[in-house]
Amino acid sequence: MAVPVLRTIERKIKDEEMFEPITRSVGNEAFVPRVKTLMQSVRRTYVTLFTERFKEKLPKELLWISALDPRSAELKHLSHEEAKTAIAHLKVAVFEMGKNIRATQSASEEDSRVVQDSSRPPSAAQKNVAWLTEVFSGGTERYEEEAPTVADDKLKDECDSQVQQYLGDAHGTRVTTDALQWWSTRRGKYPIVEALARKWLGCIATSVPSERAFSKSGNVVTSKRCSLDPEIIRDTLFVSENYEEDDDNVESSSGEEEDDEEENDKNEGVNGGDVDG
Repeated sequence: MAVPVLRTIERKIKDEEMFEPITRSVGNEAFVPRVKTLMQSVRRTYVTLFTERFKEKLPKELLWISALDPRSAELKHLSHEEAKTAIAHLKVAVFEMGKNIRATQSASEEDSRVVQDSSRPPSAAQKNVAWLTEVFSGGTERYEEEAPTVADDKLKDECDSQVQQYLGDAHGTRVTTDALQWWSTRRGKYPIVEALARKWLGCIATSVPSERAFSKSGNVVTSKRCSLDPEIIRDTLFVSENYEEDDDNVESSSGEEEDDEEENDKNEGVNGGDVDG
C-alpha cells in the first residue's frame, strides 16, 4: 500500500482548492481571508517537505510490489508508463522466484538421490567411469555460463501466464478486501506469484517490538502492533525503565558498604586499644 498511499497524499496536498468546502461553510466572516492565507502557507510547506523527502523517483521495486496487492493490481495509482514498467518488472521477479523454487526442488531431489546412492557401494564399472573422467578432464572442472534452456523458456511462459491470470482475477477487487486472506483463498492457483506475494505482503511495516520497547521516544505496545507475549513485554519494559550503566543507586550502595567497613575497622581498633590498656 506504500505507493497508493504516497500518491494519494501527494495529490491531496497539491490541491489548492482543498480548503474551499471549509471556508464556504464559514461564510463571509472577517477572519476567513487571514486564516485561509495561513492554511495555504501550511499546505505549501507540506508540499515542499513531501517533495524534498520523495524528490527521487520511487524505487522500481515498490512499483511492481504494489501490483501484488489485489486491491491495487489494476495500478490506477500509476501513470501509463509506470504501470507498463511495473508489470514488466513483476514478470521478471516472478520468473526469478520460479527459478529459485525449481532450484530448491532440484536440490532436494538430488539430496534424496545421494542418500539412496550412499546406501550401496559403487560398482566396479562406476569406479572405472569416475577414474576415466578425472584422467581426461585434467583434474579440473570447466564452468561455463549456461545458455537459456528449453526448461527456462517453459518456465518463463508459465510465469507470464500466472501473472496474467492473477491480474485478471484481481480486477475489481474491493478496497475492503484483506490482501492476505485473498491470497489464502487462492492457494495453489498461481503458486509462483503466490510465493512472491507472501514474501512481500507479509512484511511488518513497524519497528521490531523489542526495539520499540527500549526506545526513549515512547513505549507504545499494543496487541495489533506487537506479537510478543505479555510476560516478555512486561520484563522488557521493566529492564528498559530500571537499567542504566551508571546507576546512582548501585554506586551509593557500594559506597555505604565501604563506609560500613571503615567504621567497623575503627571500632575494632578502639576496642583493641581498650583491651591492651
